[in-house]
Amino acid sequence: MLTVKLYGDLKQFIPDDKPLKLAVVTGAEAIKCMTSQIEGLQQHIMRGVYKVRIGSRYLSEQNLSQGLHEILSKGAVLHITPVLKGAKKAGVFQTVFGLVLIAAAYFVPAFAPYATQMYAAGGAMVLGGVSQMLTKPPNMDMKLGNSDKKTGSSFSGLQNLSPQNRPIPLLYGRMMVSMILISQGVDTFIPEPTEAEKEAMRKEEEKKIQLAKSSGNRYPKPFEYGEHNERDREREAENARADRERAEADKKNERDERRSEGTI
Repeated sequence: MLTVKLYGDLKQFIPDDKPLKLAVVTGAEAIKCMTSQIEGLQQHIMRGVYKVRIGSRYLSEQNLSQGLHEILSKGAVLHITPVLKGAKKAGVFQTVFGLVLIAAAYFVPAFAPYATQMYAAGGAMVLGGVSQMLTKPPNMDMKLGNSDKKTGSSFSGLQNLSPQNRPIPLLYGRMMVSMILISQGVDTFIPEPTEAEKEAMRKEEEKKIQLAKSSGNRYPKPFEYGEHNERDREREAENARADRERAEADKKNERDERRSEGTI
C-alpha cells in the first residue's frame, strides 16, 4: 500500500483534500493509476513542472526514472509538489522600478550627478517591463509530432493506418473487421516473356525477313530473344562485308571494261 499526497494546484483533483491510498508497489504504478482514473490529471501534469519526493528523499532528473520504478517499502509516502514559477504579471516590478528610478533622478537632489544614467536605466526598464506585459507567452503544445501520425482508423475511413509502437490486434473466432495496413511498398519489374511470347516474336521477325527478301533489301539474321546487341553487331558486319564485295565487284567490272576497250 502506497500513500500519495498532492500539493498546490493538484489538490483540485482529490476529493476532500485527503491522501490517496493505492495498492501499488512503485511510484510509477501510482502515477499510472491516478492518471488513468482521474480525468484531466495527466494533461494537467504534462503542462506543469513538479517535484517528486518519496518520504524525505527528492528525486532529481537524473534518478527520476529509477526512483519511480524501484520497489517501495510498506507505508511509503509519495509527494508530488508543483514548482513555483512566475505568472503572467511578469514585467510589473520591472516597470515600477524603472519609474522609481526616473522619479528619484528628478526629485532627489543627491542623485543629480547621476541623473542622466538613472533616466536611461529607468527608461530602459520601463520599456522592457511594458514589453513583457504586452507579450503573450507561447502556449506549450503537448502534441508529439504530426497529428496524422498519431491518429489512425481501424474500423472506418478510406485508408486504415497503424501508427508506430501500436499493438497489432489478434482476432480469435469469426469476426468482420477491416484490414490494418502495417507496411506498404511498390516494386517495378519487367516480367520475363514466356516461351509462347518468344515464339510469337520470332515468327514476327521471320515475316519481316521474308518481306525484306521479296523487296530485294538486305535483311538481318533471324531474331533471337536476349541477343539484341549480338544481332546488331552481326548485322553491321554483314552489311560491311556486302559493301566491300560490291566495291570489289565494281572495280573488277571497271577493269574488264577498260581491258575490252584496249585502254589497259
